Amino acid sequence: MKTISVIVPNYNYANFLEQRLITILNQTYPIYELIFLDDNSQDDSIKIAKKVLKNSSIPIKFISNKKNSGNTFKQWYKGLKEAKGEYIWIAEADDYCENNFLQNLITFFDDSNVILAYSQSKIVDQNNKILAPNYLNHTKDISNDWEKDFIIDGIIELYRSFYYKNIIPNASAILFKKTSLLDVFEKYKNNIFNFKLSGDWYIYTILTTYGKFAFCSKPLNYHRTHIQTNRKKIISLDILKEVEIIKHKIIKLLKENYENNHINYKKLSKNLINIIKTELSLKNDILDILQKIAQSQKIAIFGLGASGKLTYNFIKQYYPEKIKYFIDDNIKGKYEGISIITTSQFLSNQKEIDILLYGKYQSLNNSLLQNIKIPFFKLENIT
Repeated sequence: MKTISVIVPNYNYANFLEQRLITILNQTYPIYELIFLDDNSQDDSIKIAKKVLKNSSIPIKFISNKKNSGNTFKQWYKGLKEAKGEYIWIAEADDYCENNFLQNLITFFDDSNVILAYSQSKIVDQNNKILAPNYLNHTKDISNDWEKDFIIDGIIELYRSFYYKNIIPNASAILFKKTSLLDVFEKYKNNIFNFKLSGDWYIYTILTTYGKFAFCSKPLNYHRTHIQTNRKKIISLDILKEVEIIKHKIIKLLKENYENNHINYKKLSKNLINIIKTELSLKNDILDILQKIAQSQKIAIFGLGASGKLTYNFIKQYYPEKIKYFIDDNIKGKYEGISIITTSQFLSNQKEIDILLYGKYQSLNNSLLQNIKIPFFKLENIT
């Protein structure tokens, strides 16, 4: 029998834990061990987990952080280092699955070159209502191959799919070969831990160089989407930074591992916009603003009311050194060390500034709008 370690990372998912853990205990394929990782939950997660698991014959290990790590992938790595099984299932605490999930996926590893196998997923809400029967809409722009089982060389999948999007939207659907996943973390953990949004995509990208990927077309996993779901992200410059890192990593891996000359690297390297739009469904106007902010050198922020301060707090997370001054006719001096000038002073010296930003709840009067000669943007969709 192949040995499988189950890692359950949890943070404040008490409402979903009983169902998650029961579907793990009911697996038709034997589980070698279960490692429950709690990231300093403030609800009854630990109490519920211990109650559900107390009579289990599976070896259980509880690991609780005294302080929240703030990073999903640090929890993955902690579980990996504790795990003794040959294969790893990272069963996210808010998802659940069919009882034969492992039974179906483990068979793919009869091919010794398979290092990752994943199943089709259904999408459900917080009340288990099915929102979508599968993720075929997510993959149909690549091909219809996800309508049936397949095994594919990792580098081929990298070129075919992962360059354009993360085709595995939910980690709970995956069974990993431990040696491969652990090696990726050992070599790249400093990079992985810096990701806030797309670390899983980065991990899968690197894993494509380790062997084959397998897919089971049966929808054996239930991916839950709800108010706490990590995928409900605030749009931020982190998206641009992370996707650009992934893009360059993929191009580098393709160059190193794919010898056929028909790959047009120059064309691939220009596809950053397509990646962002496809994977994250961002609107063109948001993309345009984000990119102009990233490319600018001197930024002026209009107003120091509540909305102006929200704009400032957003920008200073990423480029505090680019903020030249605030524009406000009612406040003088400086705010957090940054100069405040009047509207008339701004209009007389616009050439000093690349772009003007103003907040979601602000509006510029017509006389001001008519006299602004530099690009200006309202951060309406960015918080």
